[in-house]
Amino acid sequence: MFYRYSIPAVIALSSLIASPVGAQSTSPSTTTTTPTTITSPTKPPARATADMQRSSSPTYVTADQQMRASKVIGSSVYNDQKQKIGSVDELLMNQNHDVTGVVLSVGGFLGVGSKLVKIPYDRLHFAGDRIMMPGATKDQLASLPSYSYTGAG
Repeated sequence: MFYRYSIPAVIALSSLIASPVGAQSTSPSTTTTTPTTITSPTKPPARATADMQRSSSPTYVTADQQMRASKVIGSSVYNDQKQKIGSVDELLMNQNHDVTGVVLSVGGFLGVGSKLVKIPYDRLHFAGDRIMMPGATKDQLASLPSYSYTGAG
């Protein structure tokens, strides 16, 4: 039955299968950058290094002092002993669109076995690149009642 297929058809099929592999093994593409951003391929200038260091830490507040929810959600929360006690799962707003509560994910390992708890927003303090909850421990948060979203989809 192998003889039913013609050699040109087998070659064409082989080239179609191999073409994605060939596309992945091509040399890296070149990108265009402005000379002021990167002057040397081995070492960026001091200004670019400073910009990279600033962008690596979360910036919760904008220049005009507005909070960035996208940076807060997912961030770790620490106590005053610099121990991670949870992470922000959601910000809750009232009818006036004021943030009044925070849902934290506590306990578990890598999100498995974690529990959601609700705390008042004013219990959180923003200190530089960290969100702090002074006086809290993992055990205290884990002992709070579980929070669940109703109508979430």
